[in-house]
Amino acid sequence: MGCFEAGKKFLLYIDWFPMAGRFRVSVGGLLNGNEARGTGKPTNGSYTIGGITFTAAEVGTLDGKVDFNSAAPYVGVGWVFGAAADRARRGLGWSIDLGTMFEGTPKVTLTSTGGTQSNNPVLLDALNTEEQNIQNDIDVLRIYPVVEFGLLYRF
Repeated sequence: MGCFEAGKKFLLYIDWFPMAGRFRVSVGGLLNGNEARGTGKPTNGSYTIGGITFTAAEVGTLDGKVDFNSAAPYVGVGWVFGAAADRARRGLGWSIDLGTMFEGTPKVTLTSTGGTQSNNPVLLDALNTEEQNIQNDIDVLRIYPVVEFGLLYRF
């Protein structure tokens, strides 16, 4: 069982309208709350960790976490429509933004608790190897796509 949390964000950016129209370029940063957590479930009473098989009793509870940098630069492009696009008009408008957040290299942590071998150096080395394997597999997540829709009202 696991979960991915994409929350706890605060985004601050500056918009530049290079053609004084609907199109804009945004740069800034955000406080990033992305993380993933999970608890492993044994297959047929065992885990294979770092290429080594351990029984469920030896491992106990296997928890994993993937975390990212807490601050992330952001760059994007966007378009505004309706009253938001005309600075002289009042009323309702909307926007769409496409961007990229640079979260940094994901940090993977695996822990074994309550098992008969939880503190055994062989299991700890296997967990370290597995962390590196997972980190290599998900390294592409350091660049995170952002799609944003906005509803705007100009007074």
